[in-house]
Amino acid sequence: MLLFLYNRDMEKIRAYLFDMDGTLADSENYYITSTISCFRERGIEKTFDEIRNALVGVTMDAAYDYVARVLGVDVEEGKRIYDDYYKRHPLYYKDYLFKESLEVIRTLKERGYKTALCTMNEQTSVDDFISCGFEGLFDFTVSFNDGVREKPYPDVYLKAMEALGVKPEETVVVEDSVSGIKAGKASGAYVIGCNEADIGTDLSEADKVIDNLLELL
Repeated sequence: MLLFLYNRDMEKIRAYLFDMDGTLADSENYYITSTISCFRERGIEKTFDEIRNALVGVTMDAAYDYVARVLGVDVEEGKRIYDDYYKRHPLYYKDYLFKESLEVIRTLKERGYKTALCTMNEQTSVDDFISCGFEGLFDFTVSFNDGVREKPYPDVYLKAMEALGVKPEETVVVEDSVSGIKAGKASGAYVIGCNEADIGTDLSEADKVIDNLLELL
């Protein structure tokens, strides 16, 4: 019966809205381990779980605030230290893409669905991600630079729905974080939690949980 209801509801879906980090790329693992290394350079030890709970699904401003608190410095100094670390250890999205990401987005487009990339990361990161073969595959993108409130507010998804001309009940949100799932649910969309990154995030508030992006097809 549950499968029947899921299939029936999916017949009216017109759009898929994707989070980026941790959903289409294994970049959350990169950010967590890099933050651990950044702190370690300053003689501070933090666990994987501590960093995951503090940073997954938050904006860069929230990340800078957290780093500054841990380092015991003001926000500007925390930002300088954090940015310096990433300049020395840059993220290349092509090295962290989930191998199914491109196939899934391309197939959804071929099947006539509208697609959007909705992230609280910076626009420069969105541009880097798109350049990994996703050119022309997203009908709309939303980033932190668009002035939307951070997740768990639903703004990022509501903005995408408005741009795509779809209703919440016609929309699937694909997320990997607690705050992202809350944002998707608050928008009124059907929310799928993707556990492909396998970093121990609680996805139980999603309407459905998948372990591999190919399950979307």
